[in-house]
Amino acid sequence: MIRIAVLHPSLSVARDLQFQLRSAQEFQVVHISQERERLLEALQALSINAVVVSSELEGGDVFPICQEIHVYAPKVGTLVHTTAQRTKEAKRMLHRGAAGCVLNDDAPEVLHDALRNVGSGSTYISSSSAFYMLGLRQPLDRADQTYRPSLSKREKDVMRAILEERTTAEIADLLKISFGTVETHRRNMLAKVGARNTAGLVRSCYEMSLLE
Repeated sequence: MIRIAVLHPSLSVARDLQFQLRSAQEFQVVHISQERERLLEALQALSINAVVVSSELEGGDVFPICQEIHVYAPKVGTLVHTTAQRTKEAKRMLHRGAAGCVLNDDAPEVLHDALRNVGSGSTYISSSSAFYMLGLRQPLDRADQTYRPSLSKREKDVMRAILEERTTAEIADLLKISFGTVETHRRNMLAKVGARNTAGLVRSCYEMSLLE
């Protein structure tokens, strides 16, 4: 069992990460906090293998925290959770001692692989975050009217099943994935297109031709 702590300024995002990890029985989120002081206290009180740290922490907390985790718990691996817009901060966190990095829109399976590696003392950087950190890909400005999101192959599979009016359980059985993973893909697609519900998601996919 890999025991995980999450440090993120948004409690809802931290809960979403916890939800993504529930689909794999090898993970257990034992602590969630929005403040670095509470995390450091938990590292001494709990048996933790890995910490997911957001690159969106405010002020001076974002860079020292990786070094502090190493001081408080040298055997605990730190995984940076970042957005495409904040990969510069994530890169600095890697230089300060973090062992891995994933993007917020990486698939749950990528998060799982990352924590398996970081939690066992190894390293892991998702290919998507590496592209941004190396400057091979630039974050899109969502205010730009030419912005058009893209769906992963698995998201398209889920979307096509939704269009066939299948339930979440039926989609999970069809695609051989867990119920929670289907829901995660659905939430990720809602966030990508800016829709509030499944009806809005379907409309946006047609309007933006996202299944082509």
